[in-house]
Amino acid sequence: MERDGKDNHHLINLVINGQCVLRTNYRLLMQIAPDYFGLLFSQESYTEKEPKDISLILPVDVDVSTAKRLLENLLNSEDPFDEHKTGVPLAQLLVTANHFGLAEIAGKCAERLELIVNRDNCCYLWKLANSCDQPKLGRRAASELFQCDLHSLGTSETFLEYSRDEFSWFLSHESLTAQNEKDIFSLIISWCQFDKGLRWNVDVFTTLSKLHWDQLVEDLDSLTGKSHDPLLLSSL
Repeated sequence: MERDGKDNHHLINLVINGQCVLRTNYRLLMQIAPDYFGLLFSQESYTEKEPKDISLILPVDVDVSTAKRLLENLLNSEDPFDEHKTGVPLAQLLVTANHFGLAEIAGKCAERLELIVNRDNCCYLWKLANSCDQPKLGRRAASELFQCDLHSLGTSETFLEYSRDEFSWFLSHESLTAQNEKDIFSLIISWCQFDKGLRWNVDVFTTLSKLHWDQLVEDLDSLTGKSHDPLLLSSL
């Protein structure tokens, strides 16, 4: 692969979120990440004598400096996994590699993250694995997640930020069946109270029919410290 970028007819300035992060031959980027950059450059013309600005807007979860560092590593044939040298944490590298369609790098990131899954990071790593389509990492994180104390999950902002689908997955998982139902119900209340405007409604509770509602309703006041919500009761 030619990496000198001497052909000015193929030079670009890659601008990410308003920042010019590097100047390079666009053909090199296409060789690094053909699916992503091939689509980006497919309708562009590069006949100008001066480098052309190409702008990208990254999703909020993709860090600009990480994207810059990863592309520079690949252009220079450097190891993107040398965290001490690059300063890029594995989780950020996984998100960025996944965004650019770099499946091999994303897979290696996931393999390394599997080795460091614990109860302190399993909530985050399960969500990360799910968003980056890394099922093996997801299973490893889930196995740790269901070993966590429900009371601790009820105070974990990372867990309470789970979407409705993610939270429903957790509640319906077979690994949760051995847990005390009062603790499960307390966790439901914590999750709903984390964002009352979006969560305190009938839709949430229609997915929870496996619980013994009659018994749990008797303890609702002690769990919430307030009177029953009419909307909640109508869903039981």
